[in-house]
Amino acid sequence: NRNHAIILNTPGFCSRLCRLLVHKLPDSPTYDMLAGGQVQMILNMLMMRGPLDSWGTSEADLDSSPIGPSADLTVQQLAQITHRVEVIFVICTLLGSKRKHQAQALFFNGGLLKYLNHIMKRVTWNHPPPTRSPLEALHGPECGCNPESAIRVQLLRLIMAFCDRDPPNKSFKSQLLNEAELESCKLFAEGRKAGVPVAQQIQNKGLIGQVIELLASGTVDSMYSHWMISVTEAFLRLSPPGFQMYAARSGILKTVLDIICTHNTQT
Repeated sequence: NRNHAIILNTPGFCSRLCRLLVHKLPDSPTYDMLAGGQVQMILNMLMMRGPLDSWGTSEADLDSSPIGPSADLTVQQLAQITHRVEVIFVICTLLGSKRKHQAQALFFNGGLLKYLNHIMKRVTWNHPPPTRSPLEALHGPECGCNPESAIRVQLLRLIMAFCDRDPPNKSFKSQLLNEAELESCKLFAEGRKAGVPVAQQIQNKGLIGQVIELLASGTVDSMYSHWMISVTEAFLRLSPPGFQMYAARSGILKTVLDIICTHNTQT
């Protein structure tokens, strides 16, 4: 708890961690240069070398490369994903500590919500895992882990930790939806049912809206559907009735039941 307090109370540290998730890293033609140049840049960022404003927050400063199948990624991109997974792990650790409310506020003010939205739009969720020998599986013959699965699982774990907040901070969860989604939640809370837009009908959804739509689509690989269900549950726990109706009307209940029934049939 003391270590977490020191880290969280270090000025600018949480903001810099948020930037590391999406900021462009230097190009490196070889792995040796990548390991030296990129790691040094990360250390410079965390050690407060250079003003935070000099990093840039425009679209041109953010890494916009798609996160697709590992077969389509270069060695440099795979190494960058590894760095970002470690950053996510650190943020998740702070969000899961006894000081989670302080951590949530600091990361929110540091732009974490904006950057998570940016990452979600870059990730594909429904491509099949790469073909591999059972001897290559890390966790047994049925293991579907692959180089890009780590960033997806850790991303969903981070979203779950970020939105898992207890009252009286109800307004925090409202930030995870956009204005159109909040209007739908308001209409549902007032008893309206017909004609109220749901996730699939709303453009530029908020962070949770994107997760709800992906989960309701039924096209997400089973490796990630469990985590999406956990994210949705963390968001809906102790949320206002309108939020719960918005999620239910978007079709996630059918998807969850289908997953349960399919699992029971296979076992």
